[in-house]
Amino acid sequence: FQLSDEACAQIAEESSRRADLFDFRREALQKCLSKLGPEDRRLVQSCYSDATPSFKVIAEEFGRPVNTVYKALNRIRRALHECIDRTINAEGLV
Repeated sequence: FQLSDEACAQIAEESSRRADLFDFRREALQKCLSKLGPEDRRLVQSCYSDATPSFKVIAEEFGRPVNTVYKALNRIRRALHECIDRTINAEGLV
């Protein structure tokens, strides 16, 4: 099985476009993270750091029930996703 030159060119073009979009989204994420409040930003950093022991330990560090921290993280993720989409759309990158 062999792809035509045209098919290979289309695949390469699509891959490049997706890589660019990934880069744009990563840059938008950085901007959106900077807009979070200090407590929310600290929670995200704690949950996604390489040294994250467990969700339970993080909840204890924050002095909150695990369920409350889980819900807060979901709220933050949703807000970041919406912020990224708005940023990408506002800059006309999609």
